[in-house]
Amino acid sequence: MKTCSSIFVCIGWCLVLLANLTTTAAFSVCPLQRTPPSGHWRLAATKPEPTLTSSEEKVYNFLRELHESQLAFRIIVVGNGAILESSHSLGPTMSLNQSPKSGDNLVTFASEDKSYELHLQTNAISKVALVEKETPGRTMRILRLTNSEGQSICSLILVEDSDTTAKWFQTMTDKYSNQLEF
Repeated sequence: MKTCSSIFVCIGWCLVLLANLTTTAAFSVCPLQRTPPSGHWRLAATKPEPTLTSSEEKVYNFLRELHESQLAFRIIVVGNGAILESSHSLGPTMSLNQSPKSGDNLVTFASEDKSYELHLQTNAISKVALVEKETPGRTMRILRLTNSEGQSICSLILVEDSDTTAKWFQTMTDKYSNQLEF
């Protein structure tokens, strides 16, 4: 009789361990969160993966090329009563997320410590103009991102006027001409 009860205890412990492993494996994919103030546990909400339209995918791929160039740009954003100018490479991090507010897809370029972030809404960019402008002492190489109404989203001006940046810009204009529409 003692052997029989030991077997049942052993089987019971095996079932408990199996249930614990199954639960742990299930919740490692869908983590638990404690809901204040009740303290009850529930499955954590998971973020949906962003899905891109055909034109958004083209925008994303173009922005990835800018990111992968590792070149520094003078980023100019003109807003309602304000102008923001800053010089950075587009990164070192680049990510694609959805805005929690609007649900629109955002490409984010950020520094490691996130002290600098540039968010670009992929469905807002409809055109990029690649412009070379001669000025006294240098050639400005500008990428102007605009929306469907022709309004400026931002301008990206290559910081350096070097052979490297000239060659990179020439490669981009050879590939896309002077204007790219999405």
